[in-house]
Amino acid sequence: MVVDSKDKKGGLLDQLGAARDRILNPRAAKAEREANHKALRESEARYRTLHDNVPVGVFRMTVEDGGVILSANPALAELLGYDSVDDVVGTRMIDHYADADDRRAFTEIISLKTAVYDYQVELKRAEGEFFLGSLSARAGITAVMGCGTGARRHRAAA
Repeated sequence: MVVDSKDKKGGLLDQLGAARDRILNPRAAKAEREANHKALRESEARYRTLHDNVPVGVFRMTVEDGGVILSANPALAELLGYDSVDDVVGTRMIDHYADADDRRAFTEIISLKTAVYDYQVELKRAEGEFFLGSLSARAGITAVMGCGTGARRHRAAA
């Protein structure tokens, strides 16, 4: 039987050859694993640096339950008036809208279009100060990923 090395399984013969090389030369296999782990750590560090230092609030929140914030970066914590990321994670995004109806409208738009860009809305910081914000987000199956910016001051809480 002749098997084409570029078959539908992604080159079965190539895969078998690579497995044979790892068995016959464990030092090379170990060096390859270590190089792959190093590359992964460096990639994660670059991502973390970007996520933590970008001057735009980045978040991931639930679709339901008023948008529970699952993860955030320091810029979002600062934008919403929190001292740290740990303080903002677990809060509900609906509580940061000046008007809960705006949150419902945002949710409706994102459910129809999958993505929202530059959604202008009045938001509220933890201490109650209102500000004009801009949200962009994309809906996933279980969460919404997005970013937000805002003016430093808009109006004082009533």
